[in-house]
Amino acid sequence: MITQLLVVLCLGQATPVERKDSITVSAEAGKKESLDAVPQRVNVIGIEQLRERVSIGLAEAFREEVGLEVQKTSSFMGGIFIRGFTGNKVVVYRDGVRYSTSAARGGVSTFFNLIDSGGIEQAEVLRGPNSAQYGSDSIGGVLQIISRSPEKLGPHLEWMPFYSSAANAFGNGLTLTRSWKQGGVVARGFGQRVNTLRTGQGIDSHSSLTRFLGLPSTVAYDRQPDSAFTQYGGGLHGQWKESSTADWILHYDRDQQDHAKRTDQLLGGDGARRAEVANIMSDFAYLRNNRSNFAGFDLVSGTVSYAAQREERINQSNALARVQRQYERTRTLGVQGQAAKRVWQQDLYFGGEAYFDKLSSPALNTLPRIADGATYKQYGVYAQDSILLWQQRLRVSGALRWGGGQFETLTSNAWSGRIGAVLRANTTFSVHSFVSRGFRAPSMTDLGARGLQGNGSFEALPPAGLRPEFSDNIDVGFRLRGKGLVWEVTGFRAKISNMVVSQTLLLPQGAVGQIISGERVVNQRADGAVFVAVSSSPVSAKANQDRAIFKGIEQRLEWSPKRGLTFEEGFTWIRADDPANGRVPNLEGAYPPAMGYLKLRWNPAGKRFWVEPYWTLNDRQNRLSELGLNDRRVGANRTRAQIATYYGNFPAFAAMTGLTLAQLQTKLLGTANGAPLFPALPGYGVAGLRGGYSFSETLSLFLDASNLADKNYRGMSWGVDGPGRGVSLQLRWRF
Repeated sequence: MITQLLVVLCLGQATPVERKDSITVSAEAGKKESLDAVPQRVNVIGIEQLRERVSIGLAEAFREEVGLEVQKTSSFMGGIFIRGFTGNKVVVYRDGVRYSTSAARGGVSTFFNLIDSGGIEQAEVLRGPNSAQYGSDSIGGVLQIISRSPEKLGPHLEWMPFYSSAANAFGNGLTLTRSWKQGGVVARGFGQRVNTLRTGQGIDSHSSLTRFLGLPSTVAYDRQPDSAFTQYGGGLHGQWKESSTADWILHYDRDQQDHAKRTDQLLGGDGARRAEVANIMSDFAYLRNNRSNFAGFDLVSGTVSYAAQREERINQSNALARVQRQYERTRTLGVQGQAAKRVWQQDLYFGGEAYFDKLSSPALNTLPRIADGATYKQYGVYAQDSILLWQQRLRVSGALRWGGGQFETLTSNAWSGRIGAVLRANTTFSVHSFVSRGFRAPSMTDLGARGLQGNGSFEALPPAGLRPEFSDNIDVGFRLRGKGLVWEVTGFRAKISNMVVSQTLLLPQGAVGQIISGERVVNQRADGAVFVAVSSSPVSAKANQDRAIFKGIEQRLEWSPKRGLTFEEGFTWIRADDPANGRVPNLEGAYPPAMGYLKLRWNPAGKRFWVEPYWTLNDRQNRLSELGLNDRRVGANRTRAQIATYYGNFPAFAAMTGLTLAQLQTKLLGTANGAPLFPALPGYGVAGLRGGYSFSETLSLFLDASNLADKNYRGMSWGVDGPGRGVSLQLRWRF
């Protein structure tokens, strides 16, 4: 059907998958391809995997995947690592429309978990840079979210209530689908209440009580305080067939989180009095027109989009300090167009887009993080080609792009590209290779952020202009596919040039009393580092670092020895180095350790049930950068001055130590002025058991008994420990 082809061209829908070696629509623009034929490595998470893995936030869906790791800033906020990169070095698209904005913070993904997993048909992750197709920010990779469509659902009503005991979370989603000859519509609403989280063994490993007083968190609580929030939203996805050669797609959704708090800044981390992220909201909409056999092309598509992302940060370090309020709303207008043409044995594809960000950040009672009215433009044009050679055993594809970004009057443009090949030796064995250059223009956050940041540091504007970041990447690997067997191994190496990092700002002596980004310098070290009253860390500023080398191995095996029984395992190893000194690069968010997973699914034929034990394994990460050791979510550094402040602010807890301030400082730090709580990220293994039962064709129950050993654990850059032993239940009723 031409409508289906047109929709796939612009990622308006996707075919649901039963296996991870099924088709992908993200790796090759305008084409549906088997993973056997795609040179870039892709993770495909289908609708059933989304249902099984997500209990609270979308980020949970990317567990048990090679090359990926979950990042949890707080109970409500999370994202993903792709090959060791997270935050603004991973670009997110929804149905082919850019969801990431230039105002995104460096190492966190504030709005990612707003996306309702129940409205997603499929998620696809391209591992490695793909700026040639997706533009700036594709340093680590690309995440593509594909919405549910009426053509795949058919007319029905779906109700999915759920409960998760670890956080006493409950909620439900309702999906209404209506199809007719000329199109269809999917309408969805959902809501959930997440209460305080019980972590493994009831322990908060990074609690301020442990960090500054040496006390276990259990002396005050066994459920993570300030981890509760409410989330709700809804959306509409409609399609209309104008004719046999043209159709229209309209999409809109609105999502919101209320009463969210940064647990890692409060009693669970820094011990601040207030750290709220109020009224997190997201509006996302697009209108798309697809036409076939138009203007000399086989397929043509045009899209206009609008998005708005809003948040308000409310911070107060102690009862006597000033309450700081920072309101931000980023509005984005986008336009894009694509065209496809088949010529001889080649599939040609052309496209271009532009996105216009505008930030509203009025000054309330403190300096805005980025100046009110700041604007940013992202743009680019690209071309793609793929061809089959050598009796259709060799498939070669490539793309070239010119584009960049502009903040106010500062412009960064660059060329980026990719080329890859898949050689099929026979029907079971293939070799793949992929070479690409990723590009990231300095963002609005890089060039315009100043003042107190979410990680507790105080940022000054860059003293000089910033150069764009580049990632030069190469993949080499093989894929073996036989009867009941898929085995894939890939090695990669990426060189990141001109990394934008936060570095300590060094000023000439005599800076005390000067004003920096609205705050007065109150102290200065002998090396020139300066301090302001609102942060215990030295003032920092963005700068380009020379380069970093990332390398890794990704391996995945899926084996079905007999019908109804499937074994799957995956392993990922990553290492990052600064070639100038052999140390760990100072990238925000650090990078995860070696990690793996094991699963064994039993789904006997003719039975109504299935069951699957699973294990997630993470190695100890001994290689932490200076930035990671200072990060409250990783090393949780503490100084004598911070211990003294906390000791005075919480006298009741301080009395529990039975020590004087001097004795406590010596116990925690020895003779040092400061030291991290954790010099390394501990390894862990978590086991669970999940399964499902179908009462009928329309009614089914899903159960997940997670963290059976009640292990206390925390992943890289997590601001909250993982859930303790718990049970999640989900009912699906279709009628």
